Amino acid sequence: MALTIFLYPSTGIALSGNPVWVTMFGDEPPAGANGYKFMLKIESTNNMLVGAPFYMDVAPSAAYVARLNIQGYVDKVVKYVFSYPAGDACIQYDNTTHEVVITAGIRYIDSSGVLHEIWNETGAELTLLKGGVSQRQVAIWKAANQSFYTIYIGAGKFLTQRPQDDIVHPQQPVKLWNFNDGTREVNTLRLVCAYSDGSTVTENLPIYQEEGYLYELNVNPASHGIDLVKEDGAKLLTWTAALYNDDVLKSDIRRFAYDLRYCERPFWLMFANSLGGIDDVYLSGYAVESFEVKGDEVYKPAQFDDTIYDRTLVVPNKQARNTWKINTGPKSATQMFHLRDLLCSREVWLIYPSNFVQVYNIVPVNITNTEVVIVDRKNDLYDTDIEMAEAHSSQFNFDNRLMV
Repeated sequence: MALTIFLYPSTGIALSGNPVWVTMFGDEPPAGANGYKFMLKIESTNNMLVGAPFYMDVAPSAAYVARLNIQGYVDKVVKYVFSYPAGDACIQYDNTTHEVVITAGIRYIDSSGVLHEIWNETGAELTLLKGGVSQRQVAIWKAANQSFYTIYIGAGKFLTQRPQDDIVHPQQPVKLWNFNDGTREVNTLRLVCAYSDGSTVTENLPIYQEEGYLYELNVNPASHGIDLVKEDGAKLLTWTAALYNDDVLKSDIRRFAYDLRYCERPFWLMFANSLGGIDDVYLSGYAVESFEVKGDEVYKPAQFDDTIYDRTLVVPNKQARNTWKINTGPKSATQMFHLRDLLCSREVWLIYPSNFVQVYNIVPVNITNTEVVIVDRKNDLYDTDIEMAEAHSSQFNFDNRLMV
């Protein structure tokens, strides 16, 4: 006796932060059986799902159907990594996905009091990317018989909500991400650069991707030695990035534009986005750097031999951390809407410049609870302040003199 199982989303790749439904269809139990239940086993095939295998059981309905949501078992923490300064054109990561096999079975006690557990010989395979979309988006996709896979993976779209024609700084670590499910063989990252004199330069960067991995793509032309200013003075203004297999397009085409206005201290925020990748945001406005100190005081009675150096109020614990309020600088409405993904993210890093803006450090930060205006339709350009705090606290200070 075997169970038939169906997954929703039905494709083999999903976001772990949304419900993952397993529906089991079975038959009636043997005559005289007691405690008849359907079972489910969740195994990790890449050893990334801490605590696996997991087991679940449920009593079926009168029609011998059962449905379970396994999201709580598969939505586990992953260790996010990205390259900075920008590394190769294409970098493979194998620690950001969960690959699982879901196997169904039945359990019952026969008329002789013997417990039987029978598992299906094969299970359903599922790859989960860390991320999720809103319930409103889930409902829209479900009504249209679509899913994360059909919209992004199957269609070859990059894993980002950043807008088309995003405006970035020439030194920004501009990244795109894709998951290769094996249906789209690629061997080239193509950058097509447009200059102020109307000319274009196409750079075909050879890359290699394997099935079943998440890939970081560094797409800023400056990261690959492409001239931002040609010998005749023509400036690189815009460019596109896309994946190809030889000359066959295998992804969507993303357009970017450089912001060539002078910025005294450029900041960038990197954040784990909702679709399994890591996005970058340019902050070109003013910055206010603060220092948050918290501590406790306790009373210590004065002693006979106390001197002027002694105290009766003692600080047994004091913790401090850096905080920032950084203005985004002018942005378009579509760029402002992209900030919603940043504000929701629980994994954010500030790319922090040294005093002379010669060296940048990666600082884990937390966006503090806030309410910001995203778009005021009375304006054509928009900006907002983003408040954040260092994701460490300590009684000791960081020596900024060590940064040139």
